[in-house]
Amino acid sequence: MIKSALAAILAFFVMGTAASATASIFCAAGDDASVSITVGSVAISSIVGVEIEIGDVYMSTIPDRGEQIALLQSFVTDDTISIDLSDPNLERIVAQIRLFTAYSGNEQAIAGTLLVSGTGAYALVCQGP
Repeated sequence: MIKSALAAILAFFVMGTAASATASIFCAAGDDASVSITVGSVAISSIVGVEIEIGDVYMSTIPDRGEQIALLQSFVTDDTISIDLSDPNLERIVAQIRLFTAYSGNEQAIAGTLLVSGTGAYALVCQGP
């Protein structure tokens, strides 16, 4: 009985570890701005975290890393990622990220835009999974 319980607990943690796989997409707008997006994939792809750097301004959905922003909504498909980020109180959109992927055989190209309220719009070129 104890062995069965231990086996069940071990299986739970092993499956939990496999389900928490993540990948990163890094985007840059020359030297002006950069974006790092962590994408998790369990049954579907979802956005886990976003970090934006523009000059000395650093915004992040990760606690205790720069100015706090919140993931308001995201949409992920095979060729599109759309992300809206808000202030921590979810009262206004502070940034929008739109990425598009083009495929040719084994090659892929990812590019898009970053729009930051009150700061500007940036053309992004990305590397990622």
